[in-house]
Amino acid sequence: MSARSAIIVVENLTKDYTSGWLGHRRHRAVDRLTLAVKEGEIFGLLGPNGAGKTTTIKLLLRLIRPTAGVVRLFGRSPEDLAVRAQLGFLPEHPYLPEALTARELLDYFGRLFGLSRSDRSARVAHVLHQVGIPASVADRPLRQLSRGELARVGFAQALLHNPKLLILDDPFGGLDPEGRRQVRDWLLRWREEGKTIFLSTPLVAEAEVICDRVALLHRGRLLACG
Repeated sequence: MSARSAIIVVENLTKDYTSGWLGHRRHRAVDRLTLAVKEGEIFGLLGPNGAGKTTTIKLLLRLIRPTAGVVRLFGRSPEDLAVRAQLGFLPEHPYLPEALTARELLDYFGRLFGLSRSDRSARVAHVLHQVGIPASVADRPLRQLSRGELARVGFAQALLHNPKLLILDDPFGGLDPEGRRQVRDWLLRWREEGKTIFLSTPLVAEAEVICDRVALLHRGRLLACG
């Protein structure tokens, strides 16, 4: 796959962590990872806990800096503001302020994205509908919501600004079978709408159902991709 046809391009991506006296001990979390994700596909990064999946996602988003290697999103640096405007991110453990309602939280993020009041109202209503959050839930403090409802709020937040690329860290984590089924349905629908989706998961069975291609990561190394 040429870099020209890819939304995500990763070349020899490496991340080392050091510890001990003067950093003499080194742990390699990601080891010379190379892969590309094509526009319009669902790409799964698979591996057990500790394989380096979350570290890879943080590197893609430039939440942490690589020891070596290159990341390009839409052909540009992940730090480019135009690139960030096209990204939707769902972390493994989203921070959701408990005192706010889902609607208030989404309105706040809409302001951060520079949406006008009318656009915020329309987008908030749209994404709440997309993930199946009724008004009775959207207007309750987040501390009163169930785990499944909070997961829906996390997805709504990632979708709010209508990004072209969704990066999802373990989107099936902690969900019951019905919750996982709903997430699968959303991801397939969003792909049909033209979004590119990069997700990490330890659940091979889920990836087999929805992913166009997968990469298998073990101890930071790419074992297979296809």
